[in-house]
Amino acid sequence: MIKDPATKFFDRADALKYLVHFVGDLHQPFHAITRKQPDGTGDEGANKVNVTFFGDHTNLHAVWDSGLILHTGRIAEDYATFLKQNQLAVMSETVWRSGTLVDWAVESHDAAKLGYVDDGAVLGQSYFDAQIGVVDRRLALAAARLALILEELLN
Repeated sequence: MIKDPATKFFDRADALKYLVHFVGDLHQPFHAITRKQPDGTGDEGANKVNVTFFGDHTNLHAVWDSGLILHTGRIAEDYATFLKQNQLAVMSETVWRSGTLVDWAVESHDAAKLGYVDDGAVLGQSYFDAQIGVVDRRLALAAARLALILEELLN
């Protein structure tokens, strides 16, 4: 659909937006996990895990969606350059070229297990220092893998 010139431009654009969104979500660790709460329900990918992150009341999922990234203080262009130089440049091409969608989700799941904290946790510099490398790696992998998918799709 994205490549098909017979498909309306806006439909192709929407399909591309969904693809970008889904690949990004697949690499966000807390989109690949839920933890059972005492009442037997799930925590919705840590959306129900309330935390304080550098003094702000939020939830753990939001910390991983944007809080850790924003705390770096980098603007988007600088962050992209940083990831290219510090993640992709040192990462074996076989790492990001390998695996299935399921494998990528399992990677995210495993990363989330290491980033979980208890409800009510107060997170600061030590949590940031321990987790920002994971975020950087997941972002770099998502970007590289999205590029692969688009290359295959558009060639």
